[in-house]
Amino acid sequence: MSSDYRLPPNQQLRDHLVDKIIKGRWRRGEAIHTEVELAAELYFPVGTVRNADTLIVGEGMLDEQQGRGTLYSPVEVRVVIKSNYHV
Repeated sequence: MSSDYRLPPNQQLRDHLVDKIIKGRWRRGEAIHTEVELAAELYFPVGTVRNADTLIVGEGMLDEQQGRGTLYSPVEVRVVIKSNYHV
C-alpha cells in the first residue's frame, strides 16, 4: 500500500491497484476481484474501493462491463516525438 499517508484513501488504493496492474497481476481481459472482495482483502470500505476503481477506469486501465465485472484492459501507449529541428 502507498506509504504516503497524506494522500486520500481512494488515491492510496488506486496507487496500490495500479502497481499490481503494472507488475502483471492480471492478464488482458481478466476480471479483477469484485469491489466487495477487494474491500475485504485490503480493509477498505466498499465506497473507497469504488472510488479507486472509478479513477482507474477513467485512466483506461480497467473496463467495467455489466454482467462481466471490471476487467483489466491495458491502454495502448503511443509516443509522439516532437522535434525542435525544422527540415
